[in-house]
Amino acid sequence: MYDRKQLRIGTAIEMEHVKKTWTAQHQQRFAQNIAKAHLREYRSYYMVLPGAEKRMAAIDKRMRH
Repeated sequence: MYDRKQLRIGTAIEMEHVKKTWTAQHQQRFAQNIAKAHLREYRSYYMVLPGAEKRMAAIDKRMRH
C-alpha cells in the first residue's frame, strides 16, 4: 500500500517527533505511523515536502515585514 522508498524517507523525517526516552523500536514504530498517516492522505507527501517547506518559509518571511 505504501511506496517503500517514501515510507523509509518519511519514517526518518518523522523521527523528530519521537521521545528519546522511548525504546528504539517504539521510536521507529511511532515515526512510521506518522509517515503512514501522511502517505494515506497524499501518496507523494515526502516527495513534495522539501519544496513546500521552502515555499512556507518564504511566505513567513514576507509576512514578518
